[in-house]
Amino acid sequence: HFNHAGASLPSQATLDAIIAHLHREARDGPMEAGEHGALLLENARRAAAQLLNAPASSIAFASSGSAAWNMAFQALTPWQPGDRILVGRHEWGGNLASMQLAVQAGARVEVIPCDATGAVCPLALEAMIDASVKLIDLTWLPANGGLINPAQAIGEIAKKHGIPYFIDAGQAVGQMPVDAQALHCDVLKSAGRKHLRGPRGTALLYVRPAFLAQLNPAQRDV
Repeated sequence: HFNHAGASLPSQATLDAIIAHLHREARDGPMEAGEHGALLLENARRAAAQLLNAPASSIAFASSGSAAWNMAFQALTPWQPGDRILVGRHEWGGNLASMQLAVQAGARVEVIPCDATGAVCPLALEAMIDASVKLIDLTWLPANGGLINPAQAIGEIAKKHGIPYFIDAGQAVGQMPVDAQALHCDVLKSAGRKHLRGPRGTALLYVRPAFLAQLNPAQRDV
C-alpha cells in the first residue's frame, strides 16, 4: 500500500478497538459506552502527548486535520487591514481556504521564497519579517514529492521575533520524529488516518500551553 499520504490501511489494533466499541454500544447503549470511551480517550491523549513531546493538557482531538487547523486559526485575534500571513509555497489548500475571512478583513497572504532545493528558505523568511507579520504557517511535508521543509529552523525565527507559528504535520506525525518543543511551534495538527493508521474522522491538535491565552475560540467543547 503506497497511499499513506492520503490514508493508510488501518492496523489490526485500530479495527479491534472500533469493533469492540460498536459491540459495547449495541450491548450497553451509546451513552454508557461513551463513559468507557472517555477513559480510552484520555489514554489516547497521553499517548499523543508522548509522541509529540508535549503535556497531555496541550492535546485535543478533532474530526479532521483541516477542522483542527481551522479551529486554531479562527481563534486568533481579529485580523486588521495590513496584517500579513506568511506561508510556504507548498501550503495545503484547506489551510489557505480557512484564511478567507482574514483576507476579507484586509490581511494579506504572502509566499515565502524557496531555496535551491525547493524547500522554504529560512533566510528569505527572516528578510520578510516586520511588525505587520501576524502568523507564519508551514506545511512541513507536502503530500507528494518527498520534500521536507526546515520546520525547526523556521520555528527558531518565529520564536526570535515573537510571531505565532502553525505547523501542518499531517504527513510527518507517525512517519518521522516530531518534537513540538524543539520545533518551537504554537500550533501543530495532524490527521489520524495517515501514518498513524488510525480511523478516518480523527485528528490531533497541539497548542502550546502558553499560547492558549492568545486564542479566543468561537466554539468551546464542554
